[in-house]
Amino acid sequence: MASIRKWCKKKDRIVSNDRCRNKTITETIGILRNKYKLKDLLKYFNLPKSTYMYWQKRINRPNKDMEIENKILILQMTSRENSRQQNKKKL
Repeated sequence: MASIRKWCKKKDRIVSNDRCRNKTITETIGILRNKYKLKDLLKYFNLPKSTYMYWQKRINRPNKDMEIENKILILQMTSRENSRQQNKKKL
């Protein structure tokens, strides 16, 4: 168990009580699973097995909102460029 701490310094940076926390922990466990027992990793990260299994199923699932997210990002970038141009004109 002590050697898990050596490899899991990333755990300390994970924000608690966040939906992304469980996903990030699941990804980390996936990386360490070849080296350590799943039972020990779940205990160390304080993650229920059911939550781990839930995220395992969803990690590789394609994002159904990808097209919408891309459009939003394009609008954000366009808006920023327009703001910068307006600020340059004011100066």
